[in-house]
Amino acid sequence: MKSKELQSTPYGFIDASRTIRKLSEVCVPKDGIQTGPFGSQLHSSDYVADGTPIITVEHLGENIIEGKKPPLVNAEDVKRLIKYTLKEGDIVFSRVGSVDRRALVSKVQNGWMFSGRLLRVRPEPLLVDPRYLSYFFGLPMFKTYIRSIAVGATMPSLNTGLLSEIPVILPSISEQRAIGNVLSALDEKIRINNALSKTLEDFAQIIFKSWFIDFDPVKAKMMREKPSGIDAATAALFPDSMQESELGSIPFGWQVESIGSIASIYQGKYLKPIDMSPTRDMDFPNPVEGATKVLGYSSKSSFDFNFSSVSCRGSCGFVRWISSPAWISNNLMAVYGKGEIKINYYLHYLLKSLNFESITTGSVQGQITISNLSSVRIILDIKLAKIFNDLIEPIHDAITTLERQSASFAEMRDTLLPRLISGELKIPEEMFAS
Repeated sequence: MKSKELQSTPYGFIDASRTIRKLSEVCVPKDGIQTGPFGSQLHSSDYVADGTPIITVEHLGENIIEGKKPPLVNAEDVKRLIKYTLKEGDIVFSRVGSVDRRALVSKVQNGWMFSGRLLRVRPEPLLVDPRYLSYFFGLPMFKTYIRSIAVGATMPSLNTGLLSEIPVILPSISEQRAIGNVLSALDEKIRINNALSKTLEDFAQIIFKSWFIDFDPVKAKMMREKPSGIDAATAALFPDSMQESELGSIPFGWQVESIGSIASIYQGKYLKPIDMSPTRDMDFPNPVEGATKVLGYSSKSSFDFNFSSVSCRGSCGFVRWISSPAWISNNLMAVYGKGEIKINYYLHYLLKSLNFESITTGSVQGQITISNLSSVRIILDIKLAKIFNDLIEPIHDAITTLERQSASFAEMRDTLLPRLISGELKIPEEMFAS
């Protein structure tokens, strides 16, 4: 592309055929850019058990609204604050703090409300495709720009005036829709994979709970019934009676052990920037979003794949399966089978079943020590633990495959995004209508 075919924008050089307009010019008149209700208009005391959801900053995922169940308000408050309701195709921004966070409102959230810590953008659909605009707001260069114009040294914030003046790159409306189709198709693949991964992991958790917490096969045999969902050879390994132990009633013949008897536990090291090279890190997590950072790798605290990590400082007790070589920081512990006992999948679901509050110390910042985790008492039958481990291994192989596919789709989306919006890469016109 020759230089004369380019034009300069705050987001870099783009194709000269692209139009640049202020955000306010492509939004619906009057309330196209709207701040949420002031604190005096809606209080937490107004929340009810049954009503209309109101989304807050913590519900903003990566261009989607997600997270824990939002608070609810009654019909009278919705009517009183009708200007703060959402429609499919709206885009909501964080007004304070992480001002580059945004999410596209779907059909599911139609009629919901938004809080005072958010800003709502309502595009004029004849001028700009809402999906395209939401992806435009995801450009890394746009995020840098919006952070740079936010006001406030301590807590950056946006207002309707600042947002109204933001320049927006616009291809033709038909090309916008085609770009939205391409990028949203990749996001839909990611969403489907993530949902399937969660279903598979939930299934494995159900089996673990049935066998090792609820003792369903044992209880079935005590009732002279055949344990459901397991083969005869596995069923034969479950006893048909219970015995008393320091942990209460447990299956006959099972042992009370410590986690340290079957698991090696290692806490990561504090790493300086000099320790890092540009691969991946599994420093754990944002407890709201479940996010992982991508920082680097260090042989000082590196581990092979297929082990569990546990957050042990601050927000303690988050358990994540690590399916590829990674280093862990001092906020994490790596947990894996001890010696020749390779039951890492069993250990993963054992960890997910624990009550970490009981072993978390520290009044200012929570902390779990290796000693505390190692000493946790568990009920164990090693033969059944190994059988469960072998049963779950192909399920986790499938989860790993899905996660790697999703990572590839995300990389493809993030590579296409700036090129499609800038005009460096153009979608063929025959694809515009599809």
